[in-house]
Formats: sequence, C-alpha cells, structure tokens
Amino acid sequence: MKQVCPCSKRHLICFVTGVNLLNFSKRGRAEKGVEEVRFHGFDEKRQITLTPIIDGEGEVVGSTQCIWGGEEGCTGACPDDDTVNEFPNLYHTQTKTHWCTFGSLVLLVTTLWQDHVKPSMEAVQMDISNSYWILILDCYSVHICQEFLQWAKSEFPLLILLFIPATLTAWLQPLDISFNGPFKLFLRNVSGMWLAGHIEQQLREVEDPRDVKLDVRLRSLRPLLTEFLSRAMAHMADKQQLIMRGWNDSGMGKAFVMYKEGESSAEFQKAKQLEAEGKLFEQFTMKKQAQLAESVLAGRT
Repeated sequence: MKQVCPCSKRHLICFVTGVNLLNFSKRGRAEKGVEEVRFHGFDEKRQITLTPIIDGEGEVVGSTQCIWGGEEGCTGACPDDDTVNEFPNLYHTQTKTHWCTFGSLVLLVTTLWQDHVKPSMEAVQMDISNSYWILILDCYSVHICQEFLQWAKSEFPLLILLFIPATLTAWLQPLDISFNGPFKLFLRNVSGMWLAGHIEQQLREVEDPRDVKLDVRLRSLRPLLTEFLSRAMAHMADKQQLIMRGWNDSGMGKAFVMYKEGESSAEFQKAKQLEAEGKLFEQFTMKKQAQLAESVLAGRT
C-alpha cells in the first residue's frame, strides 16, 4: 500500500530568485549639500539564479543550486573547484541566460532526491518504493511545461508536484513571505561591508579618490559572490522559526495538521468539490490565472 509520508520534512518547496552579482544598498553617505555623489557597483546588473529549498519544518534543505550565465556544456561560467569545495552548502550549474531551464530543473529534482529525500526516508525506515513525496513550485514556465511534467512522472512516479497559482506567490509562497527578504538583506549587508573595506583600502593607496576602482570582472566576482551566498544561506539555516512563519502565514502549516484528518475534513471535501468543477482557484485569483492553475493541476495526472 502506497503512503504519503506524514512527516513534514518530506513536504518541500522551492523558490527561484535572481541575485545580482553585486548586491548593494541604494543608499550611501556624503557631505550635506553635495549635488552629485559617485557610487560604485550600481551599474553592475548581471545576475545568477538561486533556488533555495525548505521543508515543512522550516529547515533549509541540502545544498542550494546556483545557476550562472554561460552556454551549457562550456566551461568557465561556474566558480573553480577550489571555491566550490570551500563552500559545500552550494552547488553550481549554468544556463545561457542564467535562468532555470529544463536541464537545471532536472538536476535540481534529481539532486534533491539523491541527497535529501531518499536518505531521509531511509533514516526512518520508510519503504521508498511505496512512499510519496511532495514538491511545491510556482507557475514559472519551465516548472509547468509538459516536458518537465512528463519527465517527473516517468522518473519519479511517487513525486507529487503542487503549484502555487500565478500572481499569488506573495501570499501563498512561504519562501516569498519569510525567506527572500531577510536573505537578500543579509546578502546586501555582507556585500556592503566588503565594498566599504575594499574602497577604504584603496583610499589609503591613492591620492585622488576618483582613482578608486571596483573590479567587476567575473573571475573576481565569482568567488566573492559564492562566499557571500554561502554565508547568507548559513545565516538563514539558523532562522527556522522565521522560515516557519512563512508556512503558517500562507496557510500551508495548517494543511499539514489537517492532513491527519484526511478526507474527513470539511476543507478537503470543499476543495475536492471545487476541483471536480474546475473552480478550485477561481475564488482567489483572476480568471486567466485560475485557468492556468487548473490546466497545470490537470497535467499532473
């Protein structure tokens, strides 16, 4: 008999977010009355994509995927081996645009299974061949494409994919509610402290402040950003209570409790009725987004 693991550690949610190579605050200091203030790094708009994953107990799961910009299959876009080995809470891949693709998503799910889900099930002596696990994603185009849905169904038949309706991540995505803001704030603080020290050192070495330079070559920024990201992820790994607020504020924390009631709960019966009518999402989103969510839900089966 197949079973959905009741432990919320097997309820996983992934968040895809862009991170600038230099994450600085848009505020600085200057003498009062100065009409023009020069800033360093604000014109650096290049990004990578980060995909943090948390479980239903608010814990950061495994290593976090970093997607760098670069032709897939070519070398040089990702950090070197020494940098990778120094920060094991991250792993790296690359796509042409630095955004998630079918290939990077396959790597994400496969790594998640091998490094976290399977060992977690084995640790509590679950029957891997008969136990479901749940991954929650938003409606990003790659997440809901037929190529990925078919691959996931073929490679991981016991994986249940759930999707947060489009335009509602700010209210229903736990990582968007309580992770993204504190994570990027810490990242900006770390980057800002490095920049202040970097410029202060140069000011001691040059006579004219206008000669201060910021090295924005990728070979210089890759190891720096990798260190900053690693520190930021380690910081968030200690914020379990804060992360849990996202589950609770989104209502998903309550869903874990309701799971024990199974199909007998009034909420489950109402959702089942709305799903059968194709109206599950119409009560809280626009018609176009509701239709998208319904089609994604239908494509899962």
